[in-house]
Amino acid sequence: MRLLVIIEAPTARGKMSSFHYPVTKFEVIDGDSVRVWLDRGWGDTKRIICRLYGIDAPEIRNAQTILERDAANEVMLAVDRWLQAAQADELCSVSMDKGDWVGRYFGDIMRGKQKLSSALFGAQLVKAYEGKRRAWTPQELDTIETRAKNVF
Repeated sequence: MRLLVIIEAPTARGKMSSFHYPVTKFEVIDGDSVRVWLDRGWGDTKRIICRLYGIDAPEIRNAQTILERDAANEVMLAVDRWLQAAQADELCSVSMDKGDWVGRYFGDIMRGKQKLSSALFGAQLVKAYEGKRRAWTPQELDTIETRAKNVF
């Protein structure tokens, strides 16, 4: 599998500039965050956390209930399956924006022409992030847990 991270940043003149880095390793943190190791060349590796744009997945570490934790684990496994499914010659990319106060970058991961966030929305495993964490109903969590076991 070949992964590539694309980091876009504004230049002094306000234009966007892209930087491309191969990914040497990735680790799914939860349904909306992935840790990636970037090969910046000459033996220089940087580890960053990419928080997926615009989605809210059930939480693992701060789960309000056991049902939320179980659903979160299933979504995390689904994300891992989606990333692992990239073919050896298929390009995956991450477009990112500046980091937040805990050091995460915001972006999305592409596999071919499909975005990970779109795949998660399409499978109904996440909901739109609206600036703050929203509570999940037991019915939503039960449905997510069941769906997550059967996708990707």
